[in-house]
Amino acid sequence: MAKQFDYLVVGAGLYGSTFARIATDKGKSCIVIDKRNHIAGNCYTEKCHNIDVHKYGAHLFHTNDKEVWDFVNRFSEFNQYRHQVIVKSGNVHYSFPPNKMTYQQLGTTNKQVLYKKLFKGYTEKMWGKERKDVIRRIPIRNDWDNKYFSDKYQGIPIDGYTKLVERMLTGIKVQLNCPFRWDQITTKKIVYSGPIDSLFGFMYGRLPYKSLCFKTKMYNKKQVQGIGVINYADKDVPYIRTVEHKYFNWIESRRTIVTTEYSTEQGEEFYPILDSENINLYNKYKKLLSNDFILGGRLGSYRYMDMDEVVKQAIEHTNRISR
Repeated sequence: MAKQFDYLVVGAGLYGSTFARIATDKGKSCIVIDKRNHIAGNCYTEKCHNIDVHKYGAHLFHTNDKEVWDFVNRFSEFNQYRHQVIVKSGNVHYSFPPNKMTYQQLGTTNKQVLYKKLFKGYTEKMWGKERKDVIRRIPIRNDWDNKYFSDKYQGIPIDGYTKLVERMLTGIKVQLNCPFRWDQITTKKIVYSGPIDSLFGFMYGRLPYKSLCFKTKMYNKKQVQGIGVINYADKDVPYIRTVEHKYFNWIESRRTIVTTEYSTEQGEEFYPILDSENINLYNKYKKLLSNDFILGGRLGSYRYMDMDEVVKQAIEHTNRISR
C-alpha cells in the first residue's frame, strides 16, 4: 500500500462501496480493503444453479428516497419484487405483517394475543430475551395488504447484489482477505465500517451483537415453501426463519435452494444490541478516534440500518468532499 491515496475505505460492503464510488467520481483516490474474500459485505449474493443465493440472509431493497434509488439504479436494473412473509405459529401459517387476514385467522384484533402468537417466541429466540419494543418496527395494518414494505421504490438487482457492488467499485483498487491494521494507514482519511471495539483490542470490553448461522440445502424440486420467507414464532422450533431464494428473482428451475437461519451469540457481527450501556460503550471508543476517521454503516455506527439508510449515510458523508 505504498501509493498515497486520499481515502482508505475499510469494508467493501454497501456503505464503503458507495462512499468509494462517489469520492472517486469527485476526483479523490480510494483504496478499499475487506477482511473477507469477497466484496458486497452482508448483501453478498452467489449464483448457484442460476439462483441468486443471499449468503448472509435475505436482503430486500426498499426506500422512499429518490436520490438513493437513482444512485443504486446506476449500477443495476431492479426487478419488481414485493416482499411477503408468513409466520408459522403452531400448525398455522399466518399472514404477516398483521392485517385483516391475520385478525380473521386469529379471531381477534387484541394486541396482546397478536404479540404472544406472532412475536414473543420469535424475539426471544432472536435476542435471548423478551423484547416488546420489536413490535414497533413491524407495520400493523387495518386493511388486507400483506406486502411487508410500503415504500415507493422496491426491488432486488436482477443479477444480484454482488454484481451491483462490483460495478460500483469499477476502477477502484480493492484488496480482499485484508483485515485493517494501524500500520496500513498511508492515507489522509480512513473510512471505517467495521466494529469499532476491535480497533482498540477491545480495551474497554466488547460491544455485543447478535449473529446468525446459516444452513443451506438444495432440493430437486421446483419449490419447497411457496414464499420467500417464513418466520417461526414457536420457541421450541430452534431456528428463526427459512428463506427460499428463488422467489427474490424468480426463474424457472427444477431445483430450489432453502436456507435455515439460527440466532447465535457467536460469529460475524450482525445486529447491534442497543441499550444505554452499550451505546455509552460505543461512544467511549468513538472518543479515541481522531477526526481523520469517518465511521459509517451498521457496524461503524453501531445501530440498526436498512440498506437504503446505509447508502443515504454514505451519500451524506461524501457531500462534505469538495472536488
